[in-house]
Amino acid sequence: MDQPDVDVWTSPIRFEAARRGRRWREELFERYGYNRWYINVDSDEFLVYDQCPREPLKALIEVLEERDIKRLPAPMLDFYPSNEAKSGNGNMPWHSVDHVDGSGYEVEFLKRGISVKGGPRKRLFDEENELIKFPVIYWDRYCYFGSSIHRPLPFYRNFSQIWGVLLHFKFFTNYRDKIHEAASNKQHYNGSQHYLALKKEIDRAGVIDFVSNSSIRFLHPEQLVELGFMPTIEFDPDDVRLGPPRNWGLSNV
Repeated sequence: MDQPDVDVWTSPIRFEAARRGRRWREELFERYGYNRWYINVDSDEFLVYDQCPREPLKALIEVLEERDIKRLPAPMLDFYPSNEAKSGNGNMPWHSVDHVDGSGYEVEFLKRGISVKGGPRKRLFDEENELIKFPVIYWDRYCYFGSSIHRPLPFYRNFSQIWGVLLHFKFFTNYRDKIHEAASNKQHYNGSQHYLALKKEIDRAGVIDFVSNSSIRFLHPEQLVELGFMPTIEFDPDDVRLGPPRNWGLSNV
């Protein structure tokens, strides 16, 4: 709150009453203005894209504008601890929680947008959670989150060959406490149905072993391009080489 370039907002409306946060976001977009780009991420998400250590967000947005793309799709890649993981051995969350599923995702093109499901939530808990989000979004008076943050309106803007990835830290080293809290508060979809299922499995098993044959260790953002989770982005406007990510299954759809 002491930072001169940061605004901090609070709300007396709880998460569920705020349409699971969509109402908060839409009101902030209205307050700060239409016809501009926004970065829209949760506190446990980190946005990455091809060459993000070198190319700033401004360069990414310029590429999107050159191709008349209004939104950047970015599936959530769930990180989880390995048996050897220890908290506090680095200054970023992936320094201590550094494993992800390298395969096992399902992708569909639906009328309202792209659907991505799978990962450890499907593998361990048989949960069909939607992983796609749009963390970089151009917001104008045509935009509305509607029934889901995963498929905002207008729907035709939800398709793009340029993707990023959201590094998602739901399963951090304190995941048991966080899941129990979310299950008890019942602020998430359908009375926190997803978190109740996670809590049931944790209560049964005690400690969850997330690691499987599909697990890989995350090293750096460029690794996600090499593994096919993100496409290569050519920041030179004269070079239009671009393809859909491979490892989400898009090349087979």
